[in-house]
Amino acid sequence: MVLCIRGKIIPEHRNPLNRFLIWAYRPLIAGVMRWKKLTILLALLILAASYYPAAGWAVNSCRPSTRNPAVHARHLAGLSVTKAAEILQTQNRIIKNLPGSRLGVRQGRASRNGDGSGTAGDV
Repeated sequence: MVLCIRGKIIPEHRNPLNRFLIWAYRPLIAGVMRWKKLTILLALLILAASYYPAAGWAVNSCRPSTRNPAVHARHLAGLSVTKAAEILQTQNRIIKNLPGSRLGVRQGRASRNGDGSGTAGDV
C-alpha cells in the first residue's frame, strides 16, 4: 500500500493537535462512562424535544401554502393569446369550484415566461 503523504509522519502521542484533543475529550468521556444512565436520559430528552419542531417542518415542507396560493401555468411560446385566455378561464373556473377556494386564491395570469408576471398581458 502506497501512502500519498509526504514527509515524516508524527506519532499520535507527539502530534500537538492529537494531544490537545485527547486532553480535552478524556474528561468528557470519563464523565459519560461514569454517568451512563444520565447520558442516555439526556440524549432521549434532546431527541424528544427535537421531535415536535422536526415533525412540523416535515409536514409544512410537503404541503402547499393555503394562505395565498397562486397558479402559474406554463405554456408553449407559440400559444396564441386567445388560446391562453381560454385555458386560463377554464383553470380559474376549476379553481373557484375547489373547496377552500374562498381563502384568497390568486388566479392564473397569462405570460410568455410562465411566472405570472403578465408580460403578454393579464387575462
